[in-house]
Amino acid sequence: MLVSAAWVVPAVLGGIDVAVQPRLWGDKPAPLRAILFVAGDWFLYALLTPGVFAIAQRWPLARPHLVRRASLHLFVSLLFCAVWAGAGTVLRALLQPQALASNAWRSFASWLFITFPFGVAVYLSMVGVEHAIRYFAEAREHAIQMARLSEQLSSARFSALQAQLNPHFLFNTLNTITVLVRDGDRAGATQILEHLSEVLRRTLSRHRTNEVTLQEELELVRQYLAIEQARFSDRLRPEFDIDQSTLSAAVPSSR
Repeated sequence: MLVSAAWVVPAVLGGIDVAVQPRLWGDKPAPLRAILFVAGDWFLYALLTPGVFAIAQRWPLARPHLVRRASLHLFVSLLFCAVWAGAGTVLRALLQPQALASNAWRSFASWLFITFPFGVAVYLSMVGVEHAIRYFAEAREHAIQMARLSEQLSSARFSALQAQLNPHFLFNTLNTITVLVRDGDRAGATQILEHLSEVLRRTLSRHRTNEVTLQEELELVRQYLAIEQARFSDRLRPEFDIDQSTLSAAVPSSR
């Protein structure tokens, strides 16, 4: 885990601090075991970080349980401080056994109280880092899902447009216009061309519209039926019976 690996930086800086401080004050150089203890103590929390992340994922700071979760994390942070202090005591016993020969419990208690203020801040910082990582991951996943939905919506709209502008419909309309021109009915041919132009204009202008008024939808239907009526004048006689109060109602756009 990258966050666990990030503890290398404070571990190295802590070791450098222990090594440099005695030289600044003209004291004897710090023993290697002291440097290893400070650096190793940071690595101990690197081992605890996956556990902090697991707890933060299991009980995130989110409503409606924000206060309860915050109290829980505060309590758990104290437990992690105890674990960190205990692990640090064991590490010191391994590196400096003579220093803990008779004062192991006292050393643990001292290290525990030293750890509390900083350890709680470190734990809560790790919870914040986990929440930030999860937030950005969820935001990225949401963006990907929205892109996929947008692509699917564009494909669906294109399919709907293809269905509405069916080649058979266009061919039949053009054929009807040809017949009317051949028969000398220029007025009828012109009228169908106007209806076809209006159908195309209304259809193509709706590619980004999810809803239209019922009146706008009926206008498109009337233009379409006017073309079909020229082809089937003896069989197609549409009738509309619509309550005027519903014309302003929103309906799905037939893109």
